[in-house]
Amino acid sequence: MDSIPDKYVNPGGYVNFTATASDVDLGDTLTFSLVDPPPGATISAGGAFNWRPHITETGSTNVVAIRVTDNGTPNLSATNTSR
Repeated sequence: MDSIPDKYVNPGGYVNFTATASDVDLGDTLTFSLVDPPPGATISAGGAFNWRPHITETGSTNVVAIRVTDNGTPNLSATNTSR
């Protein structure tokens, strides 16, 4: 999985980005998911991340863990974090 730079958002703002990864096994499908996400955070199977932190989280730091898994045999996965 490619690195994900830290993100900063103003109160009431949105965090949106697309996570990316590659697989040396051509033809494998990669699927993204979140590990213990903060409330309201979502990611599509293709890696599109969206989250609007609640206004009460002003001044806080949240760590978001994103996992990518391939459909090979056996399944392989990698996890990366961003704040």
